[in-house]
Amino acid sequence: MELVDVSALAERLTVGDITFILDHSDETPKEVMAQFSQFKNCIIYPPMAYITAEARIAKQKIFVENIENFLKGSPTNKVN
Repeated sequence: MELVDVSALAERLTVGDITFILDHSDETPKEVMAQFSQFKNCIIYPPMAYITAEARIAKQKIFVENIENFLKGSPTNKVN
């Protein structure tokens, strides 16, 4: 959502000539979610996984470890 002009999208949703599908609602600010949830042509998928506190902490740990390992010269979780 960092790349979306929320006001412009809301205007287009009001016109009704597009349908917007949002699949990362857990990462979207609550005020934006409240605005978009008013539109029938805005489909909002709820978070399906990784929303527990434990999963969030694990993702953060992996993220930090990946950066640390990369800086040490032995990257992990890389795609070859």
